[in-house]
Amino acid sequence: MTYVKEPDEELLVERLGSLGERCELIVSSGTSDSSSAAMLDLVDYLVTLAPTCLHRRFEEPRVHGQAPTLRIASPRYPDLGIEFLGTPSGHEFLNLIDGIELVTGRAHALDPVTLALLAQMTSLIPLKVFVTPT
Repeated sequence: MTYVKEPDEELLVERLGSLGERCELIVSSGTSDSSSAAMLDLVDYLVTLAPTCLHRRFEEPRVHGQAPTLRIASPRYPDLGIEFLGTPSGHEFLNLIDGIELVTGRAHALDPVTLALLAQMTSLIPLKVFVTPT
């Protein structure tokens, strides 16, 4: 399945190919329904666009019957990740691409003052952010 039109796909290949760092797309699903198949199809599509940078991995679900999740992880930053519950399609597709860039360290929107404050942190802070499209 193709998720973007051909001219946009070429830009996407260029964008993902310039990551310069390996990124894992970790799929976890406690179901075997069409939503799981859609998630796997999307991940396979992205991996074919940037096979040197993106790698697919499976994880056992935390809960039986859990909806499919996709976690973006970087081996370089094991405590940093972005997780999507359900297939990130439609308007969430761009968020997925942005998330891949953020997790690999390619792009960020932090100003120098914020970066300096973060550098002063001495311990990890667990943080979860939930966003809905409505």
